[in-house]
Amino acid sequence: MTAVLEATSIYHETVAYALDEAGVTVVVLNWVRARDYARRQGRVNKTDRVDSFPPLLSPAPAKD
Repeated sequence: MTAVLEATSIYHETVAYALDEAGVTVVVLNWVRARDYARRQGRVNKTDRVDSFPPLLSPAPAKD
């Protein structure tokens, strides 16, 4: 399982560490890059409702 979190100052860290300890792969996104990706997909709003819509996410990068 993979959890994708948006970086929110220090507020995402507790959740990220807890998920990692539980064995979940954690990806923390820079909110600017998430917004820019959304704009390229034709989504111009930056709201939690829009951000949480699954098709906004890109596929996981390939592992080395």
